[in-house]
Amino acid sequence: MTARPHSPARDLTELLESVGARDGRLIHLRRAPARPGRHGDWPAWADPDLIAAYNRLGVPRPWTHQVAAADAIHAGRHTVLATGTGSGKSLAAWLPALSAVLAAQRTDTDTRISAYGRRPTTLYLSPTKALAADQAAALDRLITELESVQREVGLPGGSLRTVYAATCNGDTPLPERDWARAHADVVLTNPDFLHFSLLPGHERWNRLLRSLHYVVVDECHAYRGILGAHVAWCCVGCCGWCAVCARTAPSQWCCAPRRRRPSRAHGRPPDRHGSRRRHRRHRRRRPRR
Repeated sequence: MTARPHSPARDLTELLESVGARDGRLIHLRRAPARPGRHGDWPAWADPDLIAAYNRLGVPRPWTHQVAAADAIHAGRHTVLATGTGSGKSLAAWLPALSAVLAAQRTDTDTRISAYGRRPTTLYLSPTKALAADQAAALDRLITELESVQREVGLPGGSLRTVYAATCNGDTPLPERDWARAHADVVLTNPDFLHFSLLPGHERWNRLLRSLHYVVVDECHAYRGILGAHVAWCCVGCCGWCAVCARTAPSQWCCAPRRRRPSRAHGRPPDRHGSRRRHRRHRRRRPRR
């Protein structure tokens, strides 16, 4: 039996246009032209080994919006990044956070356990456990490449600069929570865990809170209404506790998909993002009656 060649697949947008034009329900069509990406240079304060790790993961240069947001976060300003899906919002947060941890290990030769309290820490909040798990997996790949870069230059295993990341939520076993409280530089959790466990037990999380430099709120567009007010007050309480204990308040970084007015909802965002964009078509159809 001879297989017949497949006919070329029709573009989905062309199919929707033809259907909408035939029954009269397509009332608006706008085409947005493709836009090339705009790259920037890595910031001077970024750790060289971390940059090499990103290069290994296929990120030779960052987008301009990533550089602008990372510079703002590194300077200690509260920042909101509202760009499209897949535009690399996570890099803008992890670059200053991980660079700060690595810089502390470069300048601090103290190997005592108390030295961990001086390493800057980051608290990552996501609305779902699945999103936190995805970020944890991406961090594990980045940290693995970071350690590989240092091994290739001949550093012994005991001299490697690394970052300890841990996920904490209601399902995390107690031994893993204890390890996160004692060692983690980055704690990935959700607002419920922050409200019900971390803040009420702030004495046990003293090391994390006293050294907290960054609070990352992912998918911040999901926090609206009563839920949004509750999460906002949890962040205020967390930053207030840090201000009392460490006399410094952490920088807050929020990211969300591109929305019309992120400055009204969260604060003033960086300038226009520089990631590339494919040709897009915006359609409006009349509902079927």
